[in-house]
Amino acid sequence: MIEGVGAKSLKGIPGRCGCLMEILRCDDKLFSKFDQVYMTT
Repeated sequence: MIEGVGAKSLKGIPGRCGCLMEILRCDDKLFSKFDQVYMTT
């Protein structure tokens, strides 16, 4: 692991049009300066 870099488990939320994954939230312990980060496919 790279010093100072954290990791967390992610899980996708499947839907009829694809999948949503919440990557980072402001209440995560890894939070630094983001609000929220999502990925959709």
